[in-house]
Amino acid sequence: QMIHYKIIHRAYLYPRRLHQMKIKDNPYCDFCAGKTIGTFLHMVWECPEVKHFWENVSRTLSKIIGVTIPCTQRLILLNDSSKLDNQQPACITSRPHSSKLYNKMASSTQKEIDLTVDSMISGDFGSFQIKEIKGEGVCGLVARCIDLSTNKDVAVKISKSHLSVTRHEAKLLRDLRHVSKDKNIVEFITSFMYQGHYCLVMEHLDQSLFDLMISRRCKPLHISHICYITEQLLVTFKELAKRKLIHGDLKPDNIMLVNHKLEPFKIKLIDFGLSTTVRSVLPGYVFQPIGYRAPEVTLGATFNQAIDMWGLGCVLAFLYMSQNLFPIDCEYEMMRIITQIKGMPHVQQLKEGLFTNLIPFQLLEAEKKKTMQFFDLLNQLLHVNPAKRITPEKSKLLTFPDLVKYYTVIILFKAFNKLLPSNVQKFFFFLLKRELTI
Repeated sequence: QMIHYKIIHRAYLYPRRLHQMKIKDNPYCDFCAGKTIGTFLHMVWECPEVKHFWENVSRTLSKIIGVTIPCTQRLILLNDSSKLDNQQPACITSRPHSSKLYNKMASSTQKEIDLTVDSMISGDFGSFQIKEIKGEGVCGLVARCIDLSTNKDVAVKISKSHLSVTRHEAKLLRDLRHVSKDKNIVEFITSFMYQGHYCLVMEHLDQSLFDLMISRRCKPLHISHICYITEQLLVTFKELAKRKLIHGDLKPDNIMLVNHKLEPFKIKLIDFGLSTTVRSVLPGYVFQPIGYRAPEVTLGATFNQAIDMWGLGCVLAFLYMSQNLFPIDCEYEMMRIITQIKGMPHVQQLKEGLFTNLIPFQLLEAEKKKTMQFFDLLNQLLHVNPAKRITPEKSKLLTFPDLVKYYTVIILFKAFNKLLPSNVQKFFFFLLKRELTI
C-alpha cells in the first residue's frame, strides 16, 4: 500500500529514463519541495496531458481497494518549508527552516538592508558600528556591533521591514528582562527605528548549538554535556510555563552558547518572534520548523506549551546523534517517521485535527506494519542463542511477498495505463515491475 510513495520518491533513481521522456525538467520535487533532482512527480506535473491524473487515480483506487491516496494538490499543502540553498548538502548541515507562519508575518513590502561591515546605525538610545554580519534570513539580519557609548559588543537584529513580529519580540524580551540572566534567556537591551527598519539590541552571544556541531565535524556531544544543556533549558521553559508562554520555534539555531571558552556549554534561548500565549493560539496555526514540529501542530489540533517539550526532545536527539531525528524538508516524511517510531497519534487528535485528511495515515500504518515485520525478522536472525535462531525455512515464510502489495501494484498499473500518455506508461511499467520483484 506504500506504492504511491515509492513511485514518487524512487523515480529519481532512473534519471536516464526520465531524460528519455522529454518532459520539462524541474530541479525541485513538488511533493516535498526538497532537493530531490529528477523526481517523477514534478515531471508529470509539468506535462499538460496528465496534469490532473493524480485526482483520477485517487478516486479510482478509493473505489477499488478502499484506500484514499491524496492527490498532488493536497500533498503540496503538507509542505511549508522554503527551498534549500543550492550549495547546501542534505546532511547535518541542512538547517531546519522556520515555519511558514514566520515568513507570512514578513511584510510583502520588504526593504532591503544596505549595510556592510563598519557601517554605522543609530537610534534614540545610542549609536552602533557593525563589525560582523552573523547571519541573514527572510525577515532580517543579525550583526555583531560595538556600542559606541560603552565600547562593548552587542548583537543587533535588524528587520527588513517594519514588522509587527519584531515589535512583538521586543515587548516579550522587555517583559522578561528582569529574569533573563537567571532563566537562561537572551538579555534585551533596547530597540529603535533606523531608516524604516526596526532594530533589537541584545547581549552578544558566542555561537549556536548548530554551529557548534558543525565546528565539531558532526561529532556527537558527550551525554554529560547534553544533560547540562537540558537542565538549563528546563529552567527556561519552567519560567515560560509560569507566564503561559509558548516559544514555538525551538531548534539548535535558536539555542546560543554564551562563551564556550570561558563557560563551556552555558546556553541561552533566543528568537522569541513566534512566541505567544497559550490562550492566543488557535487550531491550525503553524508553529515550529519541520522536523521539530509536534504532531498536534502538524494535524491542526489544539496545542499548548507541550509542543516546546517535543521540540526540546528533537534538539537533544540532534545533539546525541549529530543528525536530525526527523526529516526537516517534508512534512509527510516527518509524520511517516514519527508514526514508525512512536505510533499513530491519539484518536482525539486525529478527530479534531484540521489537516488530518491531508495525511494518508492508512499508508503510514501499512508501512509501519511492514517495518515491524522486518525488525522482527532481524531480531530472530540475530538471536545470540544458536538453538533459538530462526531457520531458512521459517525466514522464507516471514519474507513472503505481501498479497495486498501485489494486488495494489496490479491495480495501480491498470489505473496508470488508462490515464497516462504512452511515453510515461513505459516508465511506470518499469517501476511497477521492479516493485513486484522486491
